[in-house]
Amino acid sequence: MNQPLTRPKQESALPAKNLIARANCSDVVEQADALPFWQQDYTQLSAGSFRGSVDSVSMPNLQVFRESMNRAVDEQAYAPQGT
Repeated sequence: MNQPLTRPKQESALPAKNLIARANCSDVVEQADALPFWQQDYTQLSAGSFRGSVDSVSMPNLQVFRESMNRAVDEQAYAPQGT
């Protein structure tokens, strides 16, 4: 079973400049690490090869993202501090 995540100490929540990112992932741990500025822990629940993607746009006061996965996943996550 997953242990609860502890919120990391961060200097700033989101970037000072705009950031656009895309990640195509073949592993659930890689997917958890792909979303900028978030602390996440994923556990794949359904069997089979994992495929996922994350598209994100981050600005100083806003972050928008779309995440897709082809398997059932248990997800624990913390949003960026101060958001």
